[in-house]
Amino acid sequence: MKKVVVALVSVSVGFGFAVLFLEIGLRLRGMGETRVIYDEFLGKVYRKDISNKEGFLTREFPDELDDNKLRVVLLGDSFTVTSYLPKKERFGTQLEYALKINNAQVFDLAVDGYGTNESLLAWSRFGSALKPAISVYNFYINDIRDNLLLRSKFTVTEEGIASHFDKLSWIKEIAIKGRLRSAVVNQLFLSKDKLVNRLSLMNSDPETLNIDDYVQVERYLLLNKHAPIIEEEWDLMKSKLRWWTNQNKKLGSVPIIVYTPTRDEVNVTHSYTDLTTSFPASGAIQARLNTICKAVGCRFFDLTPRFIELEKSGNRLYLDWDPHWNSKGVELATNLLANYMRTLLPGRPGRIGGAVPIL
Repeated sequence: MKKVVVALVSVSVGFGFAVLFLEIGLRLRGMGETRVIYDEFLGKVYRKDISNKEGFLTREFPDELDDNKLRVVLLGDSFTVTSYLPKKERFGTQLEYALKINNAQVFDLAVDGYGTNESLLAWSRFGSALKPAISVYNFYINDIRDNLLLRSKFTVTEEGIASHFDKLSWIKEIAIKGRLRSAVVNQLFLSKDKLVNRLSLMNSDPETLNIDDYVQVERYLLLNKHAPIIEEEWDLMKSKLRWWTNQNKKLGSVPIIVYTPTRDEVNVTHSYTDLTTSFPASGAIQARLNTICKAVGCRFFDLTPRFIELEKSGNRLYLDWDPHWNSKGVELATNLLANYMRTLLPGRPGRIGGAVPIL
């Protein structure tokens, strides 16, 4: 009996050390604990220890607004928050630097994984109170899939967007706390989700659009293939953006939809890997968004042409191992956007100076 106890203790201690070393290794590789927490209104925001009081990776929202500041509110997902980059290289920081001569103050309300619904709700709850001169929603192709996956959690009406997230069960609370404290636990949950998704795809009809398959959804969009559920989402997108545009105009804010091109669309050298479909720069999604913007009365700004031009010149604007922008890509996007914003600023605070140099 004593030998059995000793053996069990030895195994337990060995297992404990193995988990400890794995935890340390994951953190050193940047595969740490989850950075987001559950929010009953927005679905998720960032952990309080890494964010402002409201759960965003941006400056604190001021109690009193400075009329001499050109306030800009950013909405979007990982491309806009760019939390994978050092703080000084992130989208909000670089945009504020590009607009420094205009006395700008940028508030970045983007969160990893946000779709259109969460982005516009974040603007409604926090962004509108900042009374921005300019509101920017950075659209990325996976916003359509994110909207489809969470369609049951949101209702779109003429009055706006309402969320219907449930209160957390005690089981989910324990899971979230575990993911917040342990990189190992977080990776186990991520691996479980990937496995479930793959099993789901194995059992699906390849001829039928499966919205759980982000690659298939993106391919439909990039190649301008049509599916009823995607067409429905575009109609909903028009309703959402009409409401958002009208709310901005009531504040005197200029609403801008910025199109963020994918690596697929700028891969002119066919040198990026793990793509959905290389260089299908048909412009179909941009044309769809531009049509919606004209119909609802907001501005549309497409980054694609300049990104393709710079890629042709040998500039690498995306990470080789990931579909996101690298620091140079963020710099280009923010400089292009800053220069475009200056064309919309006559009579507004901080209007000084000329264009920002583009790479």
